[in-house]
Amino acid sequence: MDVRKDIIGNTPKIGDIIAFNPPAYKGLVFGEVLSFSKVGLPEVDARERDIFYFGRNLAGRYSPKTGFAIIKKLEND
Repeated sequence: MDVRKDIIGNTPKIGDIIAFNPPAYKGLVFGEVLSFSKVGLPEVDARERDIFYFGRNLAGRYSPKTGFAIIKKLEND
């Protein structure tokens, strides 16, 4: 599995903070990368947010499919 790069071409890692715009929502959402999906998209925690009308996996995580940007790298990088 190849991890998908953000819109600038940077590769996210677990612990990075990403920004994205989910479908049917106007505005940016921020989330910490907790894992990666089978196709290499980052997954963020979506259980406590009601803006994610669909697209959650069984673990309650959401993968942004319309593009994302890393806004804060993990300190150890």
